[in-house]
Amino acid sequence: MFKELIRKLNIEKKTAPFVLSIVFTLLLFSYLFFSHYLLGTLQTLAIILWSFMLLVIMFFAGFMVTKSFIKIGAGISLIIFLAQSYCKVPHISSTDDALKTLIIIGFFTITYDFLFSLYESSLKLLEIINKNDKRWPIEKLIIIGLFILFALLFVCIIYQVIKPIILDLCIYK
Repeated sequence: MFKELIRKLNIEKKTAPFVLSIVFTLLLFSYLFFSHYLLGTLQTLAIILWSFMLLVIMFFAGFMVTKSFIKIGAGISLIIFLAQSYCKVPHISSTDDALKTLIIIGFFTITYDFLFSLYESSLKLLEIINKNDKRWPIEKLIIIGLFILFALLFVCIIYQVIKPIILDLCIYK
């Protein structure tokens, strides 16, 4: 192997040991001197790669939750519009039981539709993940766990936006 390398580089036989000793000395010196720099560089690259993977998982989780939320957005908008319109009209009855019932039943059906849409999207994701390999190694479990965590995070964010709108209705004041 070294003979072929020496032949390709056109190094004379007399200077070959000298050149090889310089190369090995440089390699050893670079390993000893730059090892902490190389280790830091590898750690930085690993952190960048891990961050990119988390970003991709967050993107897909957000896309799935947003897609499911868009499917039920019309129902939520309708219930909020009806409730706000009801609050502006002078009331004939002193109780708001009809509106409370409408909101409760509407949000139960909307929540069911939202969770079912999320479930369908999750099944599609699992089909993509399990396409070639039906085993469940730790990497798949970590990715799915992170995906579920980020999906729940996006659902909590949506809840935090909708909650003040609902609590601002006249029946809750």
